[in-house]
Amino acid sequence: MTTRESVALFEREPTFAALRQHCTVTFILIDDLVTDGHYGVTLTLAFARGVRSAGERQTDSWFIFMNSDFVLADGSLGMLAEHMSRNEARCILAPSLRVQAEPAVPRLLEAFDPRTSTLAMGKRDMVAMAFEMLHPTVVGKTVTQDLLAAHTYNQIFWQVDDATLLARYHLIFMLAIRPERSMPPVTSYCDYGFVPDLAPSGPWVVLDDSDDCFIMELQQTAQERELLFAGVHDPAMIADGLAAWTTKEHRAVAERDIVFHARDLPAGLARQKAALSAFMDRIDAALNKCPPIAYANHPYWSPAVRMWSLSRAEQAGTDRPASLPPELAQGEGGPSLKDGGAASIYARILQGARRRRGRGMRVALWHNQWPDIWLIERELEEIARDRAARTLVADGGDGTLAAECVRRLDATTSSIEGIGETSSAQGGPFDAVVVRLPWDRVEEIRALIARTQPLLAPGGVLRLWIHHPGASADPANHTDLFPLLVEGMLPRDWLGWTISTRLVGGRLRRLLRRLELSCLRALWPGRWRETPATLLAAVMLPFIATAMAGVNLRHRACSRVARPAFCTSILLTMRRRGDGNTRDENSP
Repeated sequence: MTTRESVALFEREPTFAALRQHCTVTFILIDDLVTDGHYGVTLTLAFARGVRSAGERQTDSWFIFMNSDFVLADGSLGMLAEHMSRNEARCILAPSLRVQAEPAVPRLLEAFDPRTSTLAMGKRDMVAMAFEMLHPTVVGKTVTQDLLAAHTYNQIFWQVDDATLLARYHLIFMLAIRPERSMPPVTSYCDYGFVPDLAPSGPWVVLDDSDDCFIMELQQTAQERELLFAGVHDPAMIADGLAAWTTKEHRAVAERDIVFHARDLPAGLARQKAALSAFMDRIDAALNKCPPIAYANHPYWSPAVRMWSLSRAEQAGTDRPASLPPELAQGEGGPSLKDGGAASIYARILQGARRRRGRGMRVALWHNQWPDIWLIERELEEIARDRAARTLVADGGDGTLAAECVRRLDATTSSIEGIGETSSAQGGPFDAVVVRLPWDRVEEIRALIARTQPLLAPGGVLRLWIHHPGASADPANHTDLFPLLVEGMLPRDWLGWTISTRLVGGRLRRLLRRLELSCLRALWPGRWRETPATLLAAVMLPFIATAMAGVNLRHRACSRVARPAFCTSILLTMRRRGDGNTRDENSP
C-alpha cells in the first residue's frame, strides 16, 4: 500500500525483486488517504483498504499487518506462521517495544547483509540492543522508577533485572487476523476496532514472550516527549487516564503479563509478576468504577477524522472538507463532516507538593533555600547512621557540601572532573558517593555515572544533587525541562539500577522569593521619594518570611504524588539492583 509516485521506487529496489520470487506482489494505491500528520487515521484506513481488496476471500485469508517502523527479530515471523497454521485463534496480538531510532538504525545497518538483502538478528540479541536504547516514553511508563512519569499509560513496564522487563499492554498491535466477517465501515483506530470488527467472537492469542516474537519499534527520540514529566506513578492518576479511552478489549488484553528478556528467565520472575499484578490491581480498582469506552465511533476517532479531512482539503487548496473515502462511508452515527469543530485538546496540569521528612537545617526555616538544603541534609543523616560507611564527595558548587561531608562523615573529597581518578587507595570502594552538580552541567550526568560506577562498593549508593540556587530569576520551568534531558542522562544499562528522584520547588515559593528580592532592593532607596516604598518593604518582609516558612514546612507534610513546578533542586539516587539492597526494589 503506497502512493502512485512511490511505485517506481519499489520497482527499482533489488530486495523487492527478490520478494517477487516468493509471492505475488500487488500495489494498492492510497494517495487519497495520505496527509501531512494524522498518521493514525491514514494507517487505519490503509489497512482497511488492504483487507477489503481481498473481496469475498476476506474470511478465508490471514492478514498480516506491518508498520514501516517495525523491525522483527529472526524467527519471529516463523513463530507467527506456526500459530497461523494451527488455526487456534482468529487474531494474533504482539507487543512492540519502542526504542530510540537515532542510535538503533546504525546498529541495525551493521547487521544488514547486502549480499542477501537480509537483516538477521536473534531475538535475545535484539532485546539486549533494545534495552540499551529504550525510548524515553518507555522509561516514563516504567513504574519501578520515579525519575519520569507519563501523562498517558497505554503500556506499563516493570523492571526485573538488567536483562528482563515485564509489561502490561492496554494498547497492543494486531499482528495477524483471520476475519470471521468482512471489513465493515471503519469506526475506530485499527488497534481499537479491528479485533471486535473482524473477529468479535475470538479467540485471540498474545505472543507474550520475546523468545517467541520480538518487534522493535523505531521512533525518533523526541517523539511524544511532551507526554513526559518529572514525577512518580500514581495508580489513581493512571486509572483516570485509562478510563478516558480504554475499550473492553484493551482492558482484557492488559490482564496478560508480557516479558522481554535478553537471557534466560530469572529465578525470581514469579515474585516480580506478583508485584506487578498487585500494582495493576490498584489501577483496576479505580478503573473498574468506570465502564469501558465503546470502540465504535470512539471519542478519539471522530474528531481525528474531521481534522484528517480538513488537512486533506488544505492540501488540495480548498477550505471545504474533503469527501470521505469508501472505507469511511458510514450510516447514522458515523463521523460527520458537518459537525465542524476541531479535535478536543486535553491538558494535564502538574500540581501538588512533595512529602518530605528530615531533620537538620543549615539555614533558617524562612530562608528561600531551606528545602534545597534539607533535601541533601536528610541524605547525609542517612549516610551518617552507618558509622563504617566510606563516603566520597564531589562538590561542584561553593564547597559547603564537601566541607559538611568531611566534618560529619570523614569523607574523601574529589573534584567532579577528577572523580574517575579517585581509586581504592584513597579510601574506596565507597558505600556512598555524593555529588553536587550545578544545573548548567546536567549534560554531564551520564559520563559522571559511568566514572562513578567502578568506585561503588556492593550495595553502594550514588546520590546526585542537582542544585539551581538562581532558579527564581530563571524564566524556565526546570521541572518540565528535566524530562527532555533523560535520553542523554540515563546509563545504557539503566534497567539494572533502582532509580529514584526527589524534587523541591513550587510556584508559590518562587513567587515569595521574587517578592522578597523586590523588597530587599527597596530597602536602600536612591531618592527620598522612594522612602514610602522602603517602609512598605520593611513591613512586608516579616510577612514574606512567615509565608516562606509555612511553604517550606509543607515539604515535611505533603504527599508524594506529583512534582512541584519550577524545581530548584533535584536529588537523583541510584543503586545497583540486587546489589545488597534490603529495600523492596520494585516499590513504585
